[in-house]
Amino acid sequence: GESLKKQKVDQHSYTCSRFSNVSCIDCNVTFEGKDFRKHTKCVSEAQRYQGHLYQGEKEKGLHKQNTWMDVVREAAERCKNNGSLRGLLVRIAEYDNVPRKRAKFLNFIKNSLRTNNASLVEQAWDAIDKVRQESAAENTPVVNDKCTQPARENTPPKNGKSQKRKKYRLRLCVDTTA
Repeated sequence: GESLKKQKVDQHSYTCSRFSNVSCIDCNVTFEGKDFRKHTKCVSEAQRYQGHLYQGEKEKGLHKQNTWMDVVREAAERCKNNGSLRGLLVRIAEYDNVPRKRAKFLNFIKNSLRTNNASLVEQAWDAIDKVRQESAAENTPVVNDKCTQPARENTPPKNGKSQKRKKYRLRLCVDTTA
């Protein structure tokens, strides 16, 4: 098979007639069809090489992200008047790595969902933010209030190195009977 970055796997699936399974090089998990799109977290290098001896840190932001995704799903359920907005919110809710900050959210929607309608994306953010504020007023679990602060532009990575994107290996099924 070929080794491709995750972003290139979709393009390859359209051009290759033998495309069937995708395997993550890092965690050795095989995905059938388009299931690889849901693979957003992978094992760390330490976890991979230490095996059962690995004692990792607790996932710090997982509770915040789960709360945020609950807010996104609630916004999708509440939006019944505007069909296009509801459709966008439902598509957003399918992801589990939706950013909690406004600027990053807008960029995520633009790039991941290929939505060029800026007013619709703004409406989606406003609907989600409204649900977040209402849940904060009800004293239910609150997402961090820093969500509405704009992200910093052109900030280098914390360790000074550029982050590498994960590569995925394709396993192609070839019919040898012909």
